[in-house]
Amino acid sequence: AKLIEVAPTNTSRTCVECGHVAAASRKGRRFCCVACGHEADADVNAAINILRRGTSWRMPVEGSGHAPDEAGTGPEQILMDRPS
Repeated sequence: AKLIEVAPTNTSRTCVECGHVAAASRKGRRFCCVACGHEADADVNAAINILRRGTSWRMPVEGSGHAPDEAGTGPEQILMDRPS
């Protein structure tokens, strides 16, 4: 097993269905996207976002013809952009 550090910024405010980011979508323990209406447990929604960030470096960037590291969206670039 490998531990991959990801930037947690906005993971609890980002819709796993449409990608819209809004603080208003987080309502206590529930997540209800103000853009598309997707509803889920807030922790589950955030966990899916974190999982996707941690595994996205292995997937090619759609439409770019480049791997994430080549496109500047790999974990090294994401970690460099996060606040300390």
